[in-house]
Amino acid sequence: MRNAITVLLGVTALGWVVAAGVAVSANGNGSDIVRQWIVCQYLKSGSNPYELSKDILLAKYEAGNPGRVKVYAIPKEIPALRVNGLSPELGPPEATYPPPAVGLLACTIGHLTDPRTVLWIWFAINLAAVSGVVIGLTRLCPVPPGDGTVADNTRLVLAALLLFPATYSTLMSGQFSLLVLGLVLAATDPSLPWLPRGMVLGLALVKPSVALPFFLLSLVRREWCVMAAAAAVQAAAGAYVAGQTGATFSLFKDWLTISGFFLQGMYTFQDWLNVAGPRIPWLVPAASLGILILCGVTLTAARRLPRARQLSIAAVTSVFWTYHGSYDFVVLLPALLPLAGWSDQPQGRRWSPIGIAVFAILAFGLSPMVYGGTDLATRIIRWSTRLVVIGLFLREYLLAWTSVFRLDCTEHQAAEGDSAAVNVLRDSAPALG
Repeated sequence: MRNAITVLLGVTALGWVVAAGVAVSANGNGSDIVRQWIVCQYLKSGSNPYELSKDILLAKYEAGNPGRVKVYAIPKEIPALRVNGLSPELGPPEATYPPPAVGLLACTIGHLTDPRTVLWIWFAINLAAVSGVVIGLTRLCPVPPGDGTVADNTRLVLAALLLFPATYSTLMSGQFSLLVLGLVLAATDPSLPWLPRGMVLGLALVKPSVALPFFLLSLVRREWCVMAAAAAVQAAAGAYVAGQTGATFSLFKDWLTISGFFLQGMYTFQDWLNVAGPRIPWLVPAASLGILILCGVTLTAARRLPRARQLSIAAVTSVFWTYHGSYDFVVLLPALLPLAGWSDQPQGRRWSPIGIAVFAILAFGLSPMVYGGTDLATRIIRWSTRLVVIGLFLREYLLAWTSVFRLDCTEHQAAEGDSAAVNVLRDSAPALG
């Protein structure tokens, strides 16, 4: 029976990869990795892609985007004063990633000369990232629900990845989310040496909107060597960008201006902030920063909790605290697997109907048909998904603080018991003498 399931899973995976490859080919230069490759080409030529992107966006939408236009791509209309800085072959750069991230990409895929080559190499990297994520998740949750073996666990985790639409969306759009998830799973694994952990954490910050909550985990654990290695990777990449453009702090200022135009985030906290943001401009950065601070405080209190619990907190924070696309929700898997019944304890657990239902609702809500649908049924599913994401966020934080409180009570009772035992021995000492 298990062999038949393995064959079925292999055939499904093969069909899934073929379908994703067809979608990647159709997406072509619209792929996110190709758009960032274009930014790298400007950088390598000595141009400042951030300044050019900022000027194009400001000319089209004005400062602060007062019309609240939903922006999903860099405009094609170029201000007359910036036409000379534009490459007709490449088109306008969409510099939505921070300078160190572009530095890392420029030193790797930036050396490739053909966008189609970039597209397929990144597709292969994402497929390799799927394997890395499976390995990382099976190490995090080594015991599958029910009476499964280690081999069963690998198959089940792979099946969960294949069934979760965010995985497919990452491959199809040429995104970074799968790679970042694999990197943070490795970076937060204390059984690995500190140097490679720090380096992969620095690489994971290629997408800080996803990786920052996991970076906080290293901070509260006081893993200074890991953080120093990550900082060195980021500093070297940032220095390369500064050297190419001749700019420093203005790079980050321009990037923040550009990012302010790309704040679409269905199912995230940004989804709700976009309603109130135009009336209270400071609310968006303040609220997002507040969630990150809450995450840091909670992870600090939860330092003694199991690693799986800590990663669940970071995962729900990662997808909730700022704007994200549907592909970024693949980062929720470290929280969804334990909810469905996976465990890090030898005795294991049963399948959880609630966990399976949550996984199913999220899978429907993140599917392309629902995510971009306009009819009543898809809107109902989207609202259900919003509520599930909020519920997951609240559940993980309440569970974390409850576990911390119980642990404190247990340790306090144990300390009182030890103290009572010492007093008994002290009082009985003269009689024994």
